[in-house]
Amino acid sequence: MDRPLTVRTYLDFEKPIAELESKVAELSALSVEDDGSVSIT
Repeated sequence: MDRPLTVRTYLDFEKPIAELESKVAELSALSVEDDGSVSIT
């Protein structure tokens, strides 16, 4: 069963947190693609 992607909404003061979460997700994806040579966990 496929679950739909949820869209997160942030308040103005939460925007920096949203940017950090986005960057963490991007870096996590890179670590998987690059043979796991960088671990951020």
